Amino acid sequence: SGRILPYRWAMNACAKLAAVELPYNAEVTELHLGTSVFKGCTGIKTANIPSNVLKLNGAFAGCGSSLVVSYAGQTNQEDANGFVTTDSGKRLVAYNGTATEIVIPAGVETIGESVFVGKPITKVTLPSSLKTIEWYAFQNCTALATIEFDGDSHLTVVGTEAFSGTALETVDLSTVVELGDKAFYNCKVLASVTLNDNLTAIGASAFENCTALTAITLPSYLKTLGKAAFKASGLTSIVLPEALVCENGRWCIRE
Repeated sequence: SGRILPYRWAMNACAKLAAVELPYNAEVTELHLGTSVFKGCTGIKTANIPSNVLKLNGAFAGCGSSLVVSYAGQTNQEDANGFVTTDSGKRLVAYNGTATEIVIPAGVETIGESVFVGKPITKVTLPSSLKTIEWYAFQNCTALATIEFDGDSHLTVVGTEAFSGTALETVDLSTVVELGDKAFYNCKVLASVTLNDNLTAIGASAFENCTALTAITLPSYLKTLGKAAFKASGLTSIVLPEALVCENGRWCIRE
């Protein structure tokens, strides 16, 4: 069974909240935290999460770079470059380094929520092992201009606002099958995007305010184009796939 707990935004901006510890419930196999449930709780320094939590859903957005998230039964390990991982190196949960050009360690499969928020990085090299970039991972990294893979890409999920507010000029999403809301929101110099032809949904406001984006080829199998997906972008023309079902259609593309 699955359960969402606590309810979304339940503890927004509780500035005096210093620690979070969620109990393990053996009767619940899949636990999803409510959207942004602890958002803006800037006093939180530690969060202990049970192993059956599969999605954080932006739970700790805006809680600050000093927050350390730990998962039950797993030990956080920091390497010489400041990368903090858990789950035998498969999940990156924090970055304490100072480099502006970074190489994510080989073996990392998930970049956790908010790991690099607002950091002054300019270039990121991702390992071929990477599958998921979670919510807010690189949000407001305003100097981030280059993302590349060390080898073939196996990236399948780009979460909500993962790259919003960055300086990326080109992105290759040719293996991505899940593209979250506002994934590239306000990326004003983003001019080239390659999408996976098997991508079936583009999240709301995914490319909103991407003013340099003048053309894009939508996937043949695209079924859902989220609200304001290309709002205030630089698109001059677009061909919509026959299978497409827009949410609130008139809002999909708006000048």
